[in-house]
This record gives sequence, C-alpha cells and structure tokens, in this order.
Amino acid sequence: QLAFSSHHRTMALKSAAFFDLMADGIKSQGADLVKKVNGVIQFNVTPGGVWSIDLKNGSGSVTAAAAPKADLTITISDDDFVALSQEKLNPQQAFMQGKIKIKGNMGLAMKLQTVMKAARGANPALEAKAKALASGGGGGAAAGGGSKLKSAPIFDQIEAGIKAQGADLVKKVNGIVRFDVDGENFTIDLKTPGGAFRRNADGKADLTVTVSDDNFVALQAGKLNPQQA
Repeated sequence: QLAFSSHHRTMALKSAAFFDLMADGIKSQGADLVKKVNGVIQFNVTPGGVWSIDLKNGSGSVTAAAAPKADLTITISDDDFVALSQEKLNPQQAFMQGKIKIKGNMGLAMKLQTVMKAARGANPALEAKAKALASGGGGGAAAGGGSKLKSAPIFDQIEAGIKAQGADLVKKVNGIVRFDVDGENFTIDLKTPGGAFRRNADGKADLTVTVSDDNFVALQAGKLNPQQA
C-alpha cells in the first residue's frame, strides 16, 4: 500500500512534482519494483527537501520524510534532480561531476534509473505539471565549443564538472580517457593535477573510446548498456 505523506514537504522545490510522479509509478508497479530494486533510497534534495523511496517492503512507498533505515542516501540539488528525472543528466555522469553524493549501497545506486523510469508515463497530468514546473529551472546546455554533435552539451557538463571537482576526481580516477565521436575527439584528463578537458587535441590517453554521436548520447542517457555496446 502506498504511503505518501506531504507533511514537512518543501513545496517550493521543483523536484516535489517528480516525487509525486514516482509515487504514482510505485502505486502501479510497486510489487515488481520491490523485486527488482530491494532497497530503501533516501534523497536529500537541497535546499531542504527529504524524500524516501521504499522498494524493499510490501509493495513499495514514497514518503516525504527521512527513512528510519536507508540502504542508500543520495544528496543532490533540486535542479540536478529535475535534470536526472528528465534524463537530461546521467546518474553515473552526475556522480563523476560531483553533482551527486552517495552514501551506502553503490549497487543500489546503479538501479536508480529503474526507479526513475517507473515514474515516466505513470500519470500524464502529473508529468505535464512536473515538466511545466521544471521549465523555469536553469541548467541549460552550453554551446558545445562550436561542435554540432548532439553529444557536445554532455561534454560541456563533463568539462564543468572537472573545473569544479577536478582535484578530487583525479584522486579517484587517475587516468586519461579520449572519446572519438564522429570525427571529433574529447579528452578527459583525470591524471594531470587538477584535471583537464580538451577538445580535438592530440595526446596520449590511457583509454580511447570510439563511439558514434547517437550511441554516446544513448549511453549517457542510460538507454544503451556499455557492455552491450
């Protein structure tokens, strides 16, 4: 049975409408999601919002409160959560950029998109409301460095993440990855102190990935599995 409390909810947050969507999705698909996910996820949405998604007990629930015992706690800004819900931000990409802070079961974090997908289409009226609320939010894509590739805004986001979190990412990754995408290349240097991002530059990479523009976009949107690709 769905338990969704509005007590203490920060209604000013744009993400509130997306949690309503997830509540509807869990209401219709909860039992199946519990089998797939088997965990309790708490979202700390800055500034000031807390929601818990229980996909471990019964047929699932969404509550606007902290979980008594969460298997995974995710801290994320309101704007970034909206982008995540709209598939404009990939969970793994967001983590690499420092936009998501994760504490707990990392395996459960990999199932996050399963939860998000359950919400989409569950209630068309609510989805329209959520999109309308989100439309006033920031987070628009950058110009892509003059590139016409559809993947360019994604690389812009990666570049911004490196500028903000480069030193920490270098400690975690310690490698240089080059993406060759339909005649252009993008180098993510997480080995040089502070990190760096380069477009269409020569240089030695520890890993070179050749992928089409469409497939890179699908990969980042979680619509294409890296192993299958």
